[in-house]
Formats: sequence, C-alpha cells, structure tokens
Amino acid sequence: MRSKPRHTHPGAEILYGLAGHGQVELDGRDLQTVTVGDVVSVEPGRVKSLRNPGDEPFAVLAVLVLDADRPPILPPPEHAR
Repeated sequence: MRSKPRHTHPGAEILYGLAGHGQVELDGRDLQTVTVGDVVSVEPGRVKSLRNPGDEPFAVLAVLVLDADRPPILPPPEHAR
C-alpha cells in the first residue's frame, strides 16, 4: 500500500499492523506510526488517511464496527482538513 486518501467511517475502526511500517493521520494533525503488531483505535467520524513513506510493503488489517444500514466508507466532510 502506498497511500489511502482521506476518508471517514460512521462506526468504530481498529487497525492492526500486519507488514512493514507506515503512518496513520487522524483529522489532519495527529500522525501515528504503525508497525507490525501495533493497534490503532479510530473513533467514528474521525477523518483518516494511511501512507507508506518507505519502499517495503505496508499492510494493516482494518476491523470496522458498523450499523448494517450505513455505508462503510464516506468522504471527509467539506470543513475537515
């Protein structure tokens, strides 16, 4: 994975580092490094993007807790950074 654009989810998300190392940006300001075995909890509605600043593959397992009648992924709100 090189990068995933900014987006949000209507439910909670848990990210688990599977391979390599990368970065998770939350709300345009909170940057966290993710490596193998790391867990990142993302609250519903936070704007998130993922990126791989290195040359080796970066992979995460994303577990989403969603209501069945809501879409799983949404674009960021217009006012979000």
